[in-house]
Amino acid sequence: MADDETMVLVFHPGYLDAFILGNSSLTVNRTKEVDALIDPALRAWLEAHDDLRLVDYRDL
Repeated sequence: MADDETMVLVFHPGYLDAFILGNSSLTVNRTKEVDALIDPALRAWLEAHDDLRLVDYRDL
């Protein structure tokens, strides 16, 4: 990525319930996203990269 570029990653983590199972194509992958996003190794990797900045909607 160039210095003037921004990369946006959007996730839809969550639990599975009857509504989601019956109405969404994003089912099992939701639980996989949760596992990945709460993995301490991911947090450590992100924090080890000074060129990355984590933001949320409050920062926009």
